[in-house]
Amino acid sequence: MFIKWNPTLGLTALSGCFLLLVAASSGLAAPGTLELTVQRRLQAADGSWQVTQTADELIPGKTAIVVIDMWDKHSCKSFTAKLGNMVPRMNPVLDAARKLHLQIVFAPSDVLGFYKDYPQRKAMLAVPQHPEPAKVAFNPPPPPGPTDFCECGPDQPCKKQAFGSWSRQHPDLRIGGGDLIGDCNNARELMNLCVERGIDTLLYMGVASNMCVLDRSMGVRNMKSHGFRTFVVSDMVEAITSNGLSAQGKPDPAFTPAAGTARVQQHIEQYFCPTVTSRQLMTAAGQAGAAPLFTRPERSVCLRAFLPVGTPEYPTALVLTPCIAICRSGTPDGQ
Repeated sequence: MFIKWNPTLGLTALSGCFLLLVAASSGLAAPGTLELTVQRRLQAADGSWQVTQTADELIPGKTAIVVIDMWDKHSCKSFTAKLGNMVPRMNPVLDAARKLHLQIVFAPSDVLGFYKDYPQRKAMLAVPQHPEPAKVAFNPPPPPGPTDFCECGPDQPCKKQAFGSWSRQHPDLRIGGGDLIGDCNNARELMNLCVERGIDTLLYMGVASNMCVLDRSMGVRNMKSHGFRTFVVSDMVEAITSNGLSAQGKPDPAFTPAAGTARVQQHIEQYFCPTVTSRQLMTAAGQAGAAPLFTRPERSVCLRAFLPVGTPEYPTALVLTPCIAICRSGTPDGQ
């Protein structure tokens, strides 16, 4: 009695009874499928949006993970640090996906020159050309602002100092031998791969969830408009919004980057596609305890005791006011 992975079809059982035991413990719903719980927001009769969670299935051989714009540097120092903090969480999730035989496609826009000699880039370019899949009706509204502010503070110091920009993916983000590297600005590369391999489902990770993940050529909007089934891995994305400023650029002490990301996730679940959590992939691959995974709460948590520390640039009152406002509001976005 044993189980054998097939790179194309996923899990094949050579013993029915043993398969049922493994499926129950690993998230594999049936031979060749992976069962996940997905989250959407559906509009009720009274106009409110209700969170709904339902079971869905993926076929590993027909599923790819697309990792968008995990650059080494961003124009904002705080967002660069946030991206760097994602990498040690993302690596074990991608390891789990490889174990489940999901195709990994790294899609860093603007920096393909760095990877021109990588075998993973050459393999992507070697995929045969296919006709572009037919388009379907899909026209969701843009995500809520603020968008692409410096997240270091309300005075946006990085916008003034020209902090710099990206030259490659984050160096600590591991690229596997069977992974591919695509041009995020050229969706035809991903479409060719999908047609060639029979891939119909895409899981998205990376940054920013309110910009490139949605609107790059390989992003959710374009690929879904060509008939692909899409999901966003909610704890493996981050939005770039603002820190202490409204969408109109006016002071808003209650607005934080975490609130911005939470609000963008709500918008994605309402208008774009369902979300899933990375822990489900880890569990299915038998790696649930490999690394602590981040869960973004919808409701804020107030600390009962803390020591506010001010600086000449950010006085104590400026540091304290957002904390008080968020605790009073009850939710990161004030809703």
